[in-house]
Amino acid sequence: MERTIDLVGYNLKKNNIVIEKTLGNVPVMFIDGQQLQQALINIILNAEEAIISAGRNKGEIKIQTSFDDNLKKTYIKISDNGTGIKEEVLNKIFDPFFTTKTFGEAMGLGLSIALGVIKEHRGNIHVETKLDVGTTFVIELPIE
Repeated sequence: MERTIDLVGYNLKKNNIVIEKTLGNVPVMFIDGQQLQQALINIILNAEEAIISAGRNKGEIKIQTSFDDNLKKTYIKISDNGTGIKEEVLNKIFDPFFTTKTFGEAMGLGLSIALGVIKEHRGNIHVETKLDVGTTFVIELPIE
């Protein structure tokens, strides 16, 4: 997780976005670390864009990791104080090539790729959002 944060940290600082992290003890998982890192970067970059679009003086991205021993699942939560996601597009955000940006600004693949990586590792992802407040992506990954 630290490496992922390091990779996006410079741009976030440049855009006056701080990362608050609460990294709990998570057991070793047998996953493709580079693929998971790419998925997390895609979600964080979307958070960055949402914060910039919201025009916040100070952006904030919260990253939390935790482990549920009973369910044998690792949880990764990525929250932002960006624009939030409109209800009418919420069910499309993981579709390949879906974007809310103007043509040519984005390809609309980031969240689709993230979902594919999470599913490939037998995980799940869901979204909690509130307009003008922000969005939280919750990733669940089994350790077995």
